Amino acid sequence: MAPDDPEVEPCDVLVVDDQLFHREMVSEMLRAKGFRVSTVGSADAAIAAYARLESKPLVLMDNVMPKMTGVEATAALRSIDPAAKVIFVSSDTVHREDAMAAGAMGFISKPFKIAEVFAAVRWALSQPPPGAPAAGDLSPA
Repeated sequence: MAPDDPEVEPCDVLVVDDQLFHREMVSEMLRAKGFRVSTVGSADAAIAAYARLESKPLVLMDNVMPKMTGVEATAALRSIDPAAKVIFVSSDTVHREDAMAAGAMGFISKPFKIAEVFAAVRWALSQPPPGAPAAGDLSPA
C-alpha cells in the first residue's frame, strides 16, 4: 500500500469527493441512517480502496477531482469489477451522459436534497449488480 492510500474500513458506501465538506456531509447523513461509510478524497484513492475491499460497497462518485475524473475512475472500477455499483453526486452535469456511459447507475446533481441521496443509495443497494440478469429474466446469457 502506498503512503498516500487511505486505510478504508469495510463499508456499505464509499464516498469519493475531493471536497472535505461534501464527504463529511454525505457520510454523516448516511451514518445517521445506519450505513457503514468510508470516504476518500480522490478518484485514484477510490480505485485503490475499492480494489482492497473484499465486500464491494456502493460508490458515490464526484466527477471533478484532481488528476482523474469520476468518469475515468468509474470506467476503471468497472474494468476491475464489472458488477461495481456507482452513483454520481456531482455539480458537473455536463458529463452526466459520460458518467452513465462509463457504467454509473445514476446521477444526482449538486446541490442535492438529502432525501434524494438516501433514496438513491437504498435503491442501488437493492438492485442486482450491473449486467446481471433481471429477476425473472430467463433469456440465455
